[in-house]
Amino acid sequence: MRRRSVALLAALLAVACTSIPVSTMWKLARFDRAALLAIDPAQLRAAALVDQRASMKDVTMKVTLTPKDGKPSDYSIPLAAPVGRDPRLPGAPPGRRWDVFALTPEGQRDFLRMREVAVQMPSGSALTLALSAREGAVPPDLAPRFPLRLDLILDAQDGWFTVLKDTELDLTQYARKG
Repeated sequence: MRRRSVALLAALLAVACTSIPVSTMWKLARFDRAALLAIDPAQLRAAALVDQRASMKDVTMKVTLTPKDGKPSDYSIPLAAPVGRDPRLPGAPPGRRWDVFALTPEGQRDFLRMREVAVQMPSGSALTLALSAREGAVPPDLAPRFPLRLDLILDAQDGWFTVLKDTELDLTQYARKG
């Protein structure tokens, strides 16, 4: 396997409109201050369904807060792989696996700092969320058709919901030699 810098963020943005389930759009459209305050950063999880031959490192959640009439502020919240599998996730198809990520202790502090700012923003402001893996190993033959599905848990009682439906991304335009 060749070392690659995997910038999934840009690729996710390119396919996001066609690959977000309608149920997720509905859930996020109803997301408000109360929902943001209800998130326990220790329970927040992101899960990526990837090819078994690939690895992801330096996974980060980027949150951009844009006040209604103000300048955007970015928050990079680091994640770590806490578990190999969560039984609430569906089974992985042959040749694929789930990587489950949680906020690092630093990420939990950054999340709380971001949330404090977010709940003070005026009505009509925006919050955008992206996940990225800055490093990893992706075999060259896999990069043009990298399979990916992303799920999140914002509340352990609500469980997982799909943010990005199973899709294939072309990472060749976002990858550079590591």
